[in-house]
Amino acid sequence: MKKKFQNRLNEVLKFRYFPQILLLLLLIIGYWPLSTFHYSMKYDMIDCYYPWRYMVSECLQNGLLPWWNPYQTLGYPIHADPQSGAWYPFVWIIGSIWGYDIYSLEFEFLLHVFMAGTGMFMLGRTLLLTKGTSLWIAASYMFSGFIIGNAQHFTWIISAAWVPYIISYFLKYTYSQKYIHALIAGFFMFLLISGGYPAFTVILSYFLLLLFVYFLITYFKQKGKNKLVQYIKLNAIFLLSVLLFSAVVLFSVFEISSFITRGAKLPLDMALFCPLSPQCLISFIIPFAVVKELSFFSTDLSMTNIYFGLLGFIFFIFSIFIKKTSLIKIFFWWGVFCLLAALGEYTPVRKILYDYFPMMGFFRFPSLFRLFVIISFLIVAGYSFDYYIKLSENKQKKIVFIIFPIILILIIAVIFSRMQDYLSMIKFIQQGLFKSSEQSTIWQHIAFQSIVQVVILIFTIFTIFKVKDSFLKKRIIILITCIDLLIASRVNEPYTTYSTLYTAAYTKKISCDFPEHFPLPSSKQVLMNNDNAGYSKGTFWKNLNTFYKEIAWDGFAPIKFKGYEYLLDSMPKLFDVFLANPPVFLSNNIFPEDSMKPHLNRNNLNHKNVYLSSDDYNQLNNTDSRLNEKDTVYITSFNPNYIKMNVVSRETQILALLQNYYTGWTVTINNKSANIMQYNKGFMCTQIPTGRSDVEFRYFNSKIFFALGVSFISLLAFFIILFIKRKTT
Repeated sequence: MKKKFQNRLNEVLKFRYFPQILLLLLLIIGYWPLSTFHYSMKYDMIDCYYPWRYMVSECLQNGLLPWWNPYQTLGYPIHADPQSGAWYPFVWIIGSIWGYDIYSLEFEFLLHVFMAGTGMFMLGRTLLLTKGTSLWIAASYMFSGFIIGNAQHFTWIISAAWVPYIISYFLKYTYSQKYIHALIAGFFMFLLISGGYPAFTVILSYFLLLLFVYFLITYFKQKGKNKLVQYIKLNAIFLLSVLLFSAVVLFSVFEISSFITRGAKLPLDMALFCPLSPQCLISFIIPFAVVKELSFFSTDLSMTNIYFGLLGFIFFIFSIFIKKTSLIKIFFWWGVFCLLAALGEYTPVRKILYDYFPMMGFFRFPSLFRLFVIISFLIVAGYSFDYYIKLSENKQKKIVFIIFPIILILIIAVIFSRMQDYLSMIKFIQQGLFKSSEQSTIWQHIAFQSIVQVVILIFTIFTIFKVKDSFLKKRIIILITCIDLLIASRVNEPYTTYSTLYTAAYTKKISCDFPEHFPLPSSKQVLMNNDNAGYSKGTFWKNLNTFYKEIAWDGFAPIKFKGYEYLLDSMPKLFDVFLANPPVFLSNNIFPEDSMKPHLNRNNLNHKNVYLSSDDYNQLNNTDSRLNEKDTVYITSFNPNYIKMNVVSRETQILALLQNYYTGWTVTINNKSANIMQYNKGFMCTQIPTGRSDVEFRYFNSKIFFALGVSFISLLAFFIILFIKRKTT
């Protein structure tokens, strides 16, 4: 009977998709409040990524390209923001078919966590780790401190999903010498560029360059000229495919870089903002501690966790004492290097990268380097685990010399926690576990997880000493790891992943009030009435104008135009007066731009004042016109990329639009092309003639549209090639 059960178990384990099925089951259990769509996600996921995806979705479902978002910070090209998902295939699929609400958002999040796990499994297999070990590191990755801690940062999670695939296929085409693998690697890089956070593309590119140089030297030493030439060709195909697939994203970002403040290198203090402080290293073994007392950890809540499983950490330590292959050594030292960079100001590494390495000064958050720490350390731990399983029973027992000190540290942590505070552990477990508790203390968190970790390590020691069969021992250790990961993730998730205060059903109910299609903008003053405060409700409190489709001056977005920020920071009083206008208005108060500061100093401000550049001011037909009370402007048709107005004016006037000036906007008056001028340092206006006029502002970026065509045709060709290759193999 026992042998029959063992045979049946072996058959199940040999099933091709068993690892993926098991990862899916772990995902459902580990993220139960989200996989059952019970609780709502929180923080940036609701404040930023939800409204941005909602905007893209609304455009797609109304037959529009996602060019422009008029509702935040007086308008910006959403297609030029890589974090908006405007060109990300998953956003197009979900946004076009279902549209975005809290349920589709949470589904997309879970899908990417699952893809992260399967990608890590593939990377393990590519590096010749055994199937069980690859499953072990995949599960550890899905519930790692990066994914749990940064669940609110959707583009970070997307990056975590595709980085393992890119590394895997980079290695595959290196070894297989097949161009199809280079194209697949290019496709996954496109997914990273179009959907992920740009910093991860930069860091990954340096790692791939490191691998490229390593293999280049290896082929050169082997004097394999043909392989060397083929390898260079494959990398050229990879690079070319990335450029072609990502053309629409790259062109969009390049074009806007001269219009925005974030298009230049950041100040050093910004580049060092939010590191993984040395105190956070406690999360290697006690991740539940780093969600409390953030002043002690000196960083943001989302940046504190670097956990990748207690046994994963132990086997990484074990790897220090064993012989490793050259490639595993690269992963080891790359992980150490990224750990030093993640520490930010606490080591010189991040500053060196900032000073001497291109593109390394364009992003904040040193703690984001910990993604590559976790990937590298898990690969090394997996190699170490496979090495360990092959050892004799007596040599396997020596790992207790690593385990015992950790148990001692954990016991001391419990004792020290008890000395600091009365722990009330039973009450804490009953009332403060599995939810974000303001009453719980860091000492309760440390004590609770330390006790759990001690139990896990005791079971591990028992397995090492009592289980003789190495393969059974391996499966038990994998099971213990899964239990450890599920406990660690479930206690941390209420702090970083979802809100226990608001259900998904409640969030969905609020979204039912969002207006359909694109209603005509109101004629209210933008400053006084169209800000986020008027719509705050439940878990929603930022970027709400995108949901309610009201033009607003405020907004939380990575893209802010130079003129907008100049007025907001340097001339706030003028900015406030200027925003006392409705979204479109007529003006006869026309001045050259150099009048702004004198008017401000003399308090000679009027909300109708329009300040033009000297060239535009001198080319005006008539600057002595007078505004009549019968002069009117009404918006008659509107969508994010198009505004049509009916204007009646007794004299030539300036028609001003409260939207940021940007290349791609054109204007016609009575079906004749007219000139768009830039007023008040960065907004759009045009001069209208006397009488009745139909004025149309339209956004269409021909360069980006051409780049979109390049991306689409390239991707279509890729899928055709992929289909043909699949049919012939």
